[in-house]
Amino acid sequence: MSIASVAEVPKPKRVNLRRPDIMEAVREEVELHYRSQIVEKLRQRGGELEAGGLKVRLAKEFGFCYGVERAIDLAYAARKVFPTNRSTFSARSSIIPKSTSSSSR
Repeated sequence: MSIASVAEVPKPKRVNLRRPDIMEAVREEVELHYRSQIVEKLRQRGGELEAGGLKVRLAKEFGFCYGVERAIDLAYAARKVFPTNRSTFSARSSIIPKSTSSSSR
């Protein structure tokens, strides 16, 4: 590929995924996926559930740290803004090339 052809490639469109309209559009979907029926039942019962001699107490504060919440929000926002751009990875794909030498162990 020549330098001239590299210069002709258009830059990808930059989008601020943290815009309020985008975050509002994905908030319901994120909450739906990360809500738990068990947690909801525990909250309805004052944070405690007892069955068969086992008592379960719901912590007052729990959930994801801010960084994880932000990453989840951004991932959902990216899917909303770029619905056709998909990358899939599997156990067979590798980011580290396999060594051709048997002495690499």
